[in-house]
Amino acid sequence: MEVKESYCKWSSASELDRKYHDNEWSIPIHDDRKQFEYLSLECFQCGLSWELMLKKREIHR
Repeated sequence: MEVKESYCKWSSASELDRKYHDNEWSIPIHDDRKQFEYLSLECFQCGLSWELMLKKREIHR
């Protein structure tokens, strides 16, 4: 029997994506600064890969 990975298709591209998927994706946050960080990343991401945004994350913090 073949075991399938439980990753979303987008998270299988790189280690950075998998780390984000496992530790942050779809986990509720209640910290205003963290929510603003995610909102900023989403806004700047338009047309770019999410992996690139994760690499540039420190700039937005």
